[in-house]
Amino acid sequence: GSLDDRTLARLARQVDDRFRVLTGISHVSRRSELRAAAMSRVWQVAAGLTDAVVVDIGGCVDDGSLALEADVADFGINSSGHSAAVTALGAADELVAVSSCEPTSVARLLSHLPAISSLAPAARLHVVINRVRAPIVRNQGAADELRRFVATHTRAHEVVLVREDRETVDAAAARGLTPYEHSRKATFVREVATLSRGLQSPLVATA
Repeated sequence: GSLDDRTLARLARQVDDRFRVLTGISHVSRRSELRAAAMSRVWQVAAGLTDAVVVDIGGCVDDGSLALEADVADFGINSSGHSAAVTALGAADELVAVSSCEPTSVARLLSHLPAISSLAPAARLHVVINRVRAPIVRNQGAADELRRFVATHTRAHEVVLVREDRETVDAAAARGLTPYEHSRKATFVREVATLSRGLQSPLVATA
């Protein structure tokens, strides 16, 4: 209960004039140290410190343990140690679920989303299908069919397709820049910007 704006501002690394980053734990074995009450306080203080808070909980989804937890009633205060993810979902105004475009990845997203969404009952769901191949994004009919399929099975507020663009992403990473800083005109960047403009609420969880 002692965390305040000044302390969090000191702990969160300043990236530039607009961004701070609060890094995660050093190893997955330390998840149990993140208590639900303390993590809820982190999101509360963070929301007062900045205009928007983005929490990445992808690691919990990647290993399957978040979506497959049987007893969600006590989730975040038991030994499973996912308090950071669960409390972030509970506080989230927006939930962004990201999947690659491979059929197996999309199927996995659809199977995990009900459990994840149940932990974020107040959040608007945005689904991002990432690394979409050129033949799909260049074919309006195929792109629309993919959007409709995902929207039908997830009841998402919106479904955004982001095309495969390794050249832009790799070039940005090589220079230590975000893709936006590297090339604002890249189609990949414009598609991500479309998603960003749709996020109007202050606390976002990304899975």
